[in-house]
Amino acid sequence: MTYKERECSLFLGLPVSLTVHMIDEHEITTRRGLFRQTEDSAYMYSIQEVRLEVSFLERILGLGTVKCKGYDITDPVMVLRHIHKAAEIKNFILACSEKDKKDKKIIPVMSIDGKKPSYSIR
Repeated sequence: MTYKERECSLFLGLPVSLTVHMIDEHEITTRRGLFRQTEDSAYMYSIQEVRLEVSFLERILGLGTVKCKGYDITDPVMVLRHIHKAAEIKNFILACSEKDKKDKKIIPVMSIDGKKPSYSIR
């Protein structure tokens, strides 16, 4: 299954932003910009935690914000702001990340100081 969601404005919940989020079983990709496009990607196995945040206005408009905390050093938190089907996408990301970790036999290992997580492959 693949999701393609546009970031919506809080003005009537319309998708007028230039940010597009593409989520599939193995990767999350965010593309921003019109003239200068920036694309950020994260593999599902690198996602550690997923959080759903829904403000009062987002609840009225049927939107939500999904925050994915991962092991990526450059961008440790990937935020999917003001998207439709936020709860469904959050559950999809959580299920796919666990499945991907199990399929690749990856175990997150914390260092002694607790600051730098790394991966261990069985």
